[in-house]
Amino acid sequence: MEKISNDYRENVRVLDGLLGVGRSCDMVSRDYLIGGRRARLWVVDGFGSDSILERMGAFWLTLKPENVVGLTEMQDFLDRYITFSESNVTFDISDAVTSVFLGKSLLAVEGLAGVALMDAKGYPSRSVHEPPDGKVLRGSHDGFVEAVVPNMALLRRRIRDPHLTMEGHKVGSRTHNDAVLCYLDDKVDQDLLRKLRGKLLGLDVRSLSMAQESLAEAIRPKQWYNPFPKVRYTERPDAAAASIMEGSIVLMVDNSPSVMILPTGFFDFTQESNDYYFPPLVGTYLRVLRVTVFLLSLFITPAWYLMVSEPNRLPGWLNFLSSPEPVSLSLLSQL
Repeated sequence: MEKISNDYRENVRVLDGLLGVGRSCDMVSRDYLIGGRRARLWVVDGFGSDSILERMGAFWLTLKPENVVGLTEMQDFLDRYITFSESNVTFDISDAVTSVFLGKSLLAVEGLAGVALMDAKGYPSRSVHEPPDGKVLRGSHDGFVEAVVPNMALLRRRIRDPHLTMEGHKVGSRTHNDAVLCYLDDKVDQDLLRKLRGKLLGLDVRSLSMAQESLAEAIRPKQWYNPFPKVRYTERPDAAAASIMEGSIVLMVDNSPSVMILPTGFFDFTQESNDYYFPPLVGTYLRVLRVTVFLLSLFITPAWYLMVSEPNRLPGWLNFLSSPEPVSLSLLSQL
């Protein structure tokens, strides 16, 4: 694990090479003179908020040499002159490079040990419109988006409980995708949570090219004899929040508007969001109706085949189901 050295020129040379300055057209670097000391800022074009970075840069340029005299640690500079809420100091070059590609801004100052990481990013994303496959007659009309941070805020807005936990992980040895486990720590199944966390931490993949589906293939049990889905997906924050309140775990993956709900059962697929916005009697009736239709579609075809395969089994009032004349193909072939 390579560390940030005390040589400013060497740090700039190494970071420029790893970040692709001059090689990648979307990597922006800017030199400053802060209190008479050389400084350099790195940020990915399109991730950094121009207005915030411009305001901070203008403030740093007003610093005098006496303002930074005696400073030897980047943490001291951060405490005094960096106003971003989400800021930290790192001494690990790999962590600094990965953080820049995640959207943070990196600042190195001559004579200060360590580099500062500032979360002034603004990901390009669409608005939280209602998902097309989950429209409801009543209730909220917002939906998850491809950025994981707004998705967490949509859940936090609905569950204002200190027990709501957002547990962040990095998945993918090359892509470093964000994966977040959302659950209520006083209601969740702790055994399932430990197993799921262990699978995420022990995941040996290079990238999540298909976002949540790639992750689902890696964490769900390999049961060839079970054809039913092992996880349930939703793009609706209210459905995800309701599942969390019932003790389920929601797994969010960056770059995907769908979240996974675990565990899931067979009858979870017979419900929809409208059920929660109707009176209990109406919602229960609709769910029972769905289950009934499912059972009819499952059993009516084999029941029909058994009856018409031997005409003498049919009662007189069902004779119209039998074939009126002999055919060359068997009944099963026709079916």
